[in-house]
Amino acid sequence: MGTRWLAVAAVFVASCATALAADPPSLRGAPFYAPPPAFTWTGFSIGIVGGGALGSAEQTDSTPWSSGTYRVGGGLVGASLGYNWQVNNFVFGLEGDGSAAWVRGSTLGIPPAFPACFLPDCAANLAALGTGRARLGFAVDRFLPYVTGGGAVGALHGQEGVGSGGTRAVVGWTVGAGIEAKLSQDWSAKLEYLHLDLGNRVLFDEDIPPVFAERVRFSSEIVRVGLNYQFDLFEPPAAIAAKY
Repeated sequence: MGTRWLAVAAVFVASCATALAADPPSLRGAPFYAPPPAFTWTGFSIGIVGGGALGSAEQTDSTPWSSGTYRVGGGLVGASLGYNWQVNNFVFGLEGDGSAAWVRGSTLGIPPAFPACFLPDCAANLAALGTGRARLGFAVDRFLPYVTGGGAVGALHGQEGVGSGGTRAVVGWTVGAGIEAKLSQDWSAKLEYLHLDLGNRVLFDEDIPPVFAERVRFSSEIVRVGLNYQFDLFEPPAAIAAKY
């Protein structure tokens, strides 16, 4: 009789052990855990940008005459808007930005420029800058190194002496590279380099006879930082609520 009960008890214990191994009590009723999603770059972004520029300018006319090349420099600050589309690790994007700028310089037109600039000097000033660019990047976790390039438009002012000067909107191009890093899924920061070339444009006519159209050649190297907020207009409300 005792042997029979021992056999029944052994079968019961073995059954319980099998059931517990298949479904541990500690996991019963526990919420399902999903690993956090990888960082994604798809969506719209809006941000602020700011930095500094160093470059060169030169004024010429048809006589021919040249002020000689002189240095320009200063800062800029503005806002940006863009859209990124991620396919696997590749990120394709379009971005536009507009900035107020204070990138200026001047020269007395000393040799080899001849004759010299009319007093007090020759000067150039980039007062505003906008760019529209394509971006191509390769995402590595939270980091996105990228190359970028496209068109640029600037409000460029040229001056010679006291009375001769003018400001015009001029069109050029820009190309560069950068790296952007996610601070969270929605926020990111970037460091960017751009080469800007606004060509050789007629900005004003000299007031002193004979009248010559005066051109300004302007280019600069720009380094700037930015802070972006990413959002997706096509994201379902449930997905947005799940983030929070």
